[in-house]
Amino acid sequence: NYRVSMSGNDLNRRYQSPHPKLHPIVCAVKKLIKDEKPDMFVEENQILAFIDKHGHSRNKNVFMYGPQFPIHDARYLKMIVMPKLMSESTEMFRFFSCKFRIQKSKEKTARVVLWREFNLMNCFTLEASFQGFFDHTRQTRDFVHHHFFQIGEIMGVTLFEYVIMREEDERVS
Repeated sequence: NYRVSMSGNDLNRRYQSPHPKLHPIVCAVKKLIKDEKPDMFVEENQILAFIDKHGHSRNKNVFMYGPQFPIHDARYLKMIVMPKLMSESTEMFRFFSCKFRIQKSKEKTARVVLWREFNLMNCFTLEASFQGFFDHTRQTRDFVHHHFFQIGEIMGVTLFEYVIMREEDERVS
Protein backbone atom coordinates (compact mmCIF):
# COMPACT_ATOMS: atom_id res chain seq x y z
CA ASN A 1 0.00 0.00 0.00
CA TYR A 2 1.63 3.24 -1.15
CA ARG A 3 -0.19 5.40 1.43
CA VAL A 4 1.25 3.99 4.64
CA SER A 5 4.52 4.27 6.54
CA MET A 6 6.50 1.40 8.02
CA SER A 7 4.29 1.75 11.13
CA GLY A 8 1.18 1.12 9.01
CA ASN A 9 -0.04 4.73 9.22
CA ASP A 10 -1.11 7.09 6.44
CA LEU A 11 1.28 9.89 7.38
CA ASN A 12 -0.78 12.49 5.51
CA ARG A 13 -3.59 11.92 8.04
CA ARG A 14 -1.31 12.37 11.09
CA TYR A 15 -0.47 16.08 10.94
CA GLN A 16 -3.00 17.17 13.55
CA SER A 17 -1.41 15.20 16.40
CA PRO A 18 1.60 13.16 15.29
CA HIS A 19 3.31 10.74 17.67
CA PRO A 20 7.10 11.30 17.84
CA LYS A 21 7.90 7.56 17.72
CA LEU A 22 5.31 6.51 15.13
CA HIS A 23 5.38 9.62 12.90
CA PRO A 24 8.87 11.15 13.24
CA ILE A 25 8.83 12.61 9.70
CA VAL A 26 5.59 14.49 10.37
CA CYS A 27 7.01 15.82 13.66
CA ALA A 28 10.19 16.92 11.85
CA VAL A 29 8.23 18.76 9.13
CA LYS A 30 6.14 20.59 11.72
CA LYS A 31 9.24 21.49 13.77
CA LEU A 32 11.01 22.79 10.66
CA ILE A 33 8.08 25.05 9.81
CA LYS A 34 7.73 26.23 13.41
CA ASP A 35 11.44 27.06 13.56
CA GLU A 36 11.24 29.01 10.28
CA LYS A 37 7.97 30.77 11.11
CA PRO A 38 8.01 31.81 14.76
CA ASP A 39 5.24 34.43 14.35
CA MET A 40 2.15 32.73 12.95
CA PHE A 41 0.25 36.03 12.79
CA VAL A 42 2.48 37.53 10.11
CA GLU A 43 0.81 37.00 6.72
CA GLU A 44 3.94 37.26 4.55
CA ASN A 45 6.82 35.23 5.90
CA GLN A 46 9.97 33.27 5.08
CA ILE A 47 8.00 30.23 3.95
CA LEU A 48 6.85 30.93 0.43
CA ALA A 49 4.84 27.72 0.04
CA PHE A 50 4.26 24.21 1.28
CA ILE A 51 3.49 21.87 -1.61
CA ASP A 52 2.75 18.24 -0.81
CA LYS A 53 2.98 16.03 -3.93
CA HIS A 54 0.55 13.15 -4.44
CA GLY A 55 -0.74 10.75 -7.07
CA HIS A 56 -4.47 10.89 -7.77
CA SER A 57 -6.40 7.73 -8.59
CA ARG A 58 -9.47 9.21 -10.31
CA ASN A 59 -9.24 12.69 -11.86
CA LYS A 60 -7.01 13.26 -14.88
CA ASN A 61 -4.29 15.92 -15.26
CA VAL A 62 -2.21 17.72 -12.65
CA PHE A 63 -4.07 20.03 -10.27
CA MET A 64 -3.94 21.40 -6.73
CA TYR A 65 -6.00 21.35 -3.59
CA GLY A 66 -5.58 24.46 -1.48
CA PRO A 67 -6.83 26.46 1.50
CA GLN A 68 -10.37 27.72 1.80
CA PHE A 69 -11.07 31.42 1.85
CA PRO A 70 -14.34 33.18 1.01
CA ILE A 71 -14.28 34.24 -2.64
CA HIS A 72 -14.61 37.95 -1.68
CA ASP A 73 -11.59 37.71 0.66
CA ALA A 74 -8.36 39.25 -0.75
CA ARG A 75 -6.48 36.16 0.46
CA TYR A 76 -8.50 34.02 -1.96
CA LEU A 77 -7.11 35.91 -4.93
CA LYS A 78 -3.56 35.78 -3.54
CA MET A 79 -3.85 32.05 -2.90
CA ILE A 80 -4.99 31.07 -6.41
CA VAL A 81 -2.07 32.83 -8.14
CA MET A 82 0.31 29.84 -8.07
CA PRO A 83 -2.18 27.32 -9.46
CA LYS A 84 -3.22 29.82 -12.14
CA LEU A 85 0.39 30.45 -13.17
CA MET A 86 1.03 26.71 -13.43
CA SER A 87 -2.07 26.22 -15.58
CA GLU A 88 -0.86 28.85 -18.02
CA SER A 89 2.49 27.07 -18.42
CA THR A 90 1.38 23.58 -19.45
CA GLU A 91 -1.59 21.66 -20.75
CA MET A 92 -0.88 18.97 -18.15
CA PHE A 93 -2.05 21.29 -15.33
CA ARG A 94 -5.77 21.98 -15.20
CA PHE A 95 -6.77 25.00 -13.10
CA PHE A 96 -10.47 24.13 -13.27
CA SER A 97 -9.77 20.81 -11.54
CA CYS A 98 -8.25 22.63 -8.54
CA LYS A 99 -10.32 22.76 -5.37
CA PHE A 100 -10.00 25.40 -2.70
CA ARG A 101 -12.16 24.03 0.08
CA ILE A 102 -11.67 21.75 3.06
CA GLN A 103 -13.62 18.51 3.24
CA LYS A 104 -14.12 16.91 6.65
CA SER A 105 -12.08 13.88 5.56
CA LYS A 106 -9.07 16.17 4.87
CA GLU A 107 -8.99 17.92 8.26
CA LYS A 108 -5.86 16.05 9.44
CA THR A 109 -3.86 16.33 6.19
CA ALA A 110 -0.60 18.25 5.86
CA ARG A 111 -1.99 21.08 3.73
CA VAL A 112 -4.95 21.75 6.05
CA VAL A 113 -3.14 21.43 9.38
CA LEU A 114 -0.09 23.46 8.27
CA TRP A 115 -2.31 26.16 6.76
CA ARG A 116 -4.32 26.46 9.98
CA GLU A 117 -1.54 26.04 12.54
CA PHE A 118 1.07 28.21 10.81
CA ASN A 119 -1.05 30.56 8.70
CA LEU A 120 0.71 29.51 5.48
CA MET A 121 -0.97 31.25 2.56
CA ASN A 122 0.27 28.88 -0.13
CA CYS A 123 -0.33 25.47 1.37
CA PHE A 124 -1.18 23.02 -1.41
CA THR A 125 -1.43 19.40 -2.37
CA LEU A 126 -0.21 18.94 -5.93
CA GLU A 127 -1.98 15.97 -7.49
CA ALA A 128 -0.80 14.14 -10.61
CA SER A 129 -3.27 11.63 -11.97
CA PHE A 130 -2.53 7.94 -12.34
CA GLN A 131 -4.83 8.17 -15.40
CA GLY A 132 -2.74 10.63 -17.44
CA PHE A 133 -3.80 14.02 -18.80
CA PHE A 134 -5.84 15.56 -21.58
CA ASP A 135 -3.71 17.10 -24.31
CA HIS A 136 -4.79 20.09 -26.44
CA THR A 137 -6.87 17.76 -28.68
CA ARG A 138 -8.65 16.32 -25.59
CA GLN A 139 -6.93 12.97 -26.11
CA THR A 140 -5.72 11.19 -22.98
CA ARG A 141 -1.95 10.88 -22.76
CA ASP A 142 -0.13 8.75 -20.22
CA PHE A 143 2.36 10.42 -17.93
CA VAL A 144 5.94 9.33 -18.51
CA HIS A 145 8.96 10.30 -16.45
CA HIS A 146 9.86 13.42 -18.50
CA HIS A 147 6.38 14.84 -17.83
CA PHE A 148 7.08 14.80 -14.10
CA PHE A 149 10.42 16.54 -14.66
CA GLN A 150 8.52 19.18 -16.67
CA ILE A 151 6.01 19.67 -13.87
CA GLY A 152 8.91 20.12 -11.42
CA GLU A 153 10.53 22.71 -13.68
CA ILE A 154 7.21 24.53 -14.11
CA MET A 155 6.72 24.54 -10.36
CA GLY A 156 10.17 26.13 -9.94
CA VAL A 157 9.41 28.79 -12.56
CA THR A 158 6.02 29.41 -10.94
CA LEU A 159 7.64 29.98 -7.54
CA PHE A 160 10.13 32.37 -9.14
CA GLU A 161 7.36 34.31 -10.93
CA TYR A 162 5.35 34.42 -7.71
CA VAL A 163 8.29 35.95 -5.82
CA ILE A 164 8.73 38.59 -8.52
CA MET A 165 5.00 39.40 -8.40
CA ARG A 166 5.11 39.67 -4.61
CA GLU A 167 8.17 41.94 -4.70
CA GLU A 168 6.51 44.15 -7.33
CA ASP A 169 3.36 44.33 -5.22
CA GLU A 170 5.41 45.37 -2.15
CA ARG A 171 7.30 47.96 -4.18
CA VAL A 172 4.08 49.53 -5.49
CA SER A 173 2.33 49.48 -2.08
